[in-house]
Amino acid sequence: MKKFGLFILIFLSAISLSAQKTSHDKEQVYIFGVGMNLADSTVYVTAPQLMENAQLEKKTKFLENRTFYSLQLRNFLEGYGLSNPICSTFFAEGKKNIDKEYSQIQKHFNKKFQGKTTFLRAEDFTYKPYRIAGQADEDETVSDSDEE
Repeated sequence: MKKFGLFILIFLSAISLSAQKTSHDKEQVYIFGVGMNLADSTVYVTAPQLMENAQLEKKTKFLENRTFYSLQLRNFLEGYGLSNPICSTFFAEGKKNIDKEYSQIQKHFNKKFQGKTTFLRAEDFTYKPYRIAGQADEDETVSDSDEE
């Protein structure tokens, strides 16, 4: 009986640890965003952009920290003069897929939306990669002695 209880305890611990450990794939992902204020009649759509080394959940292929990317667009639009914008970020793994999604958004806002649609170029707004505090790029090897 004690061996069975120990086995169950080890089994549950292993499941708990594997559930806590999130496996990620770093991939090239294309993203674009849409931002609007419900009190305003203007919608802002960013150009599709390549985001290298984006983290996707291995199981679901969902973009990690997508909220962070939407907040980047929100902060940009607030600086642009839009108050309290609602922003959403769209992503796809391939250029063909993001172009299809982007064209659907363009068609929707050009035909069915009564307000003004402003398309932001990549020169106007560019997403920055999400970095966890303390995380260093493998490509960057900067030491304190090099900076002095």
